[in-house]
Amino acid sequence: MTFLKKNLIIKFLKTICLIILIFPNSIAFGEVSSFVDSKNVTQRIAHGITFKPDGTKMFIVGKSQNKIFEFDLSTAFDISTATKNS
Repeated sequence: MTFLKKNLIIKFLKTICLIILIFPNSIAFGEVSSFVDSKNVTQRIAHGITFKPDGTKMFIVGKSQNKIFEFDLSTAFDISTATKNS
């Protein structure tokens, strides 16, 4: 099976995410490459991205800061409607 890669850059308020999509246009098969907080806090290594089963929350798991970043999605599975939780 050949995997096609496509980059998706997402900006949530003060956070920018780069997600590499293994299958174009399918966030379900994405891998987080990096994300940057505008306050100069950089998360260079991320382990992954997942969604709450109903699609109303997205979680990005970090390594270098040992954090889980949580986002609320006002429209299920629509990452353009994401708001970062503190």
